[in-house]
Amino acid sequence: MGEEKVTIGEMASLNCVSERALRFYQSKGLLEPDYVDESNGYRYYSLEQSSTIDMITEFEGLGFSIDEIRTLIEQRDLDKLEIALVQRMRALEETISQCRSALSDAQRLLDSCRTMRERPLFNVVMIENIPTRTLVNFPIFHEGAVQVTSDGVGFLREWEINLRQAKRAILDHNLPRSLFRGVGCRISEKSLREHDFKLSGSFVFVESEHVPEGCEAEVLEAARYLTLYTDHYVNDDGSNAELQGLETLLAYAEKHHFAIAGDYLGEIIADTPAFDFDGRNMLFKQQIPIAVEA
Repeated sequence: MGEEKVTIGEMASLNCVSERALRFYQSKGLLEPDYVDESNGYRYYSLEQSSTIDMITEFEGLGFSIDEIRTLIEQRDLDKLEIALVQRMRALEETISQCRSALSDAQRLLDSCRTMRERPLFNVVMIENIPTRTLVNFPIFHEGAVQVTSDGVGFLREWEINLRQAKRAILDHNLPRSLFRGVGCRISEKSLREHDFKLSGSFVFVESEHVPEGCEAEVLEAARYLTLYTDHYVNDDGSNAELQGLETLLAYAEKHHFAIAGDYLGEIIADTPAFDFDGRNMLFKQQIPIAVEA
């Protein structure tokens, strides 16, 4: 055999790989043994081949496919290696971005589950000081979802059609898919004062530092709000719980001499794909910004 060779077991041990891996590399044309004893089929390697194993395992760690590794080893071209590494780095960056988005989605869904379990105080008007928030606005895409009606089931079906279109807008804006479960609605200050409950738009709350490029965000400054938490959208008699909550909030404001100071926000605070269509397990927060009347 000339210069000293090592067995497949010794080569595997020296290079921190398994014998099975070395056999696999051979089967894929990545690394042929330096010598094979024809009488017994034993494989022998030269220590110089360790550098090839180093290259293979490093490329594997970077996520290159077997075919890509074979090509890189065969070419042994520095320029082509640099190009391949740049392309691989871009692919890894995209994977990292997707993983971060998935982690964020999972956290939002987990938060919804915990909110559902803990459940805030429902059907009680409260005054809350809410800090600055960032949101992205969308239009009402479906005409049937503009006018909030007393028919809870009927309006919810119209809103569901609008949600399908809002989902497309969220994806087109490169926003996290999970934000779809938190699409809320707005009613303008003018409409509130007139008790004309027409939706002026929809929205999702976002982290200010995570607003995608080209996506216009609105900052809502910290303010005092009248709030009402509700754990269903359709009342037992089929009526619209959101409409009922709006009337309750406006009556409270009038009774306590609060002036309406901005748009109504209907914010979904907990929702999961497992919840019923009728909205009985959907938690939402109704909120109207207020000021003390002069």
